[in-house]
Amino acid sequence: NLALTVRDRDSDQTLERKVPRDLTFGTDELHYLYSEALRLSVRIAPEEPYLVRALADYYISFRRFKEGIAEFRDITSDLPDKPLPHFQLGVIYDRANDLEAAYLAFEQANIRAPGETITMYNLGVTASESGRSAKAEHWFKAVLQKDSGMEKAKRQLELLSRRKNMRAFRIQSPTSNV
Repeated sequence: NLALTVRDRDSDQTLERKVPRDLTFGTDELHYLYSEALRLSVRIAPEEPYLVRALADYYISFRRFKEGIAEFRDITSDLPDKPLPHFQLGVIYDRANDLEAAYLAFEQANIRAPGETITMYNLGVTASESGRSAKAEHWFKAVLQKDSGMEKAKRQLELLSRRKNMRAFRIQSPTSNV
């Protein structure tokens, strides 16, 4: 067995996890150790964005969406007031192509840290991709109120406008020249 120990220097808090695997130090085992170290680190320091993001990136990179969703749901229930785990849960849901769950997770992140442009942008994208144009437009406009130079949000609004115009054009019945 292998034990991973993580100690927070400020609080002197220590977490330890036993790794019950026969490790031959192949690639899979190293990835497993990496993910275990990240999970422990996030439990100790959930406010450290690079740790939370690295854990989400691990699950996304290896397409371990179910595991990542389960882990981040645990983290969000243990740390319900922290916005970043909710945001990363939304990212994992989005990559797993569960747009409704992604939207709800981003919404929870926005409730905990209102007005974060990246969260509002992701709310707009997931709303747009799931066909909720009015909500998408709301979120992209909210982003641009906070950051008028965010080009991605401007492009998304332009795309929504084009789609709306295309729908209006298709709805109009063709006129006859006869």
